[in-house]
Amino acid sequence: MNPIRRVVVGVDGSEGSLIALRQAADEARRHRAELRPVLIYCPRRATTST
Repeated sequence: MNPIRRVVVGVDGSEGSLIALRQAADEARRHRAELRPVLIYCPRRATTST
């Protein structure tokens, strides 16, 4: 079995993603792995007036 070397987690600033970040950090620590948080940016849809 291959050891876990990196834990990647998406973060967008929401409460759920911050919980996921904490869990990923715990998992990375447990496996002595690199933690790689990835910032997810979702722009709001532009509204157009006609």
